[in-house]
Amino acid sequence: MAYKVILLEDSPTVKKAVRMSLSSPDFELYTYHGMGEFLEKLHQMKPDVVLVGVSLVSRSESRTLKDWKSQKISRKTAVILLRKVFEPVDQEKVAELDYDAILRVPFNSGGLVSLVRNLMEKKEDPLSLPEEQLLDDFSSQEGVNDLDERIRALVKQETLDMGRELEKRMKFQLLAEMKDWLRKKLDEIKEESEA
Repeated sequence: MAYKVILLEDSPTVKKAVRMSLSSPDFELYTYHGMGEFLEKLHQMKPDVVLVGVSLVSRSESRTLKDWKSQKISRKTAVILLRKVFEPVDQEKVAELDYDAILRVPFNSGGLVSLVRNLMEKKEDPLSLPEEQLLDDFSSQEGVNDLDERIRALVKQETLDMGRELEKRMKFQLLAEMKDWLRKKLDEIKEESEA
């Protein structure tokens, strides 16, 4: 399941770091440096995650972002603010954004991926799924004008349930393998200390 991620940042270094961190097929990353184009795309794309550089948000623009965040399509969207190490944060301005997390730049790639995944797990479900493109393609074919929303919801829910189940099984498998490995290492250490 690919999450749509929109990044608003003017630093080429930060853009590159985010691009490298979210390079797996689990993420679709779209980057912008202008607030106008960024806000326009927010309404069109229905992203799952929005990354915004704190320095690019002025008072009036944060009001626009707050208005966007309160819209129905964005309630399930996670907002992460990117703050450079020595960058001051205007708490009043930032409070208007109703953000989910602040991430200090430079950041650990794994930390960004974990943060995105954790925030998405807390949301009810992501706004976009790869299967929706297939449904859109199907609904645009001749003779098929009205695709029942219940079918969309059923497919979306089934896909989410399967993804969550797979993720649980993978976690349990990994935990079992780690426990076996640790047991073997402990046995080796005991044997070495007894010898």
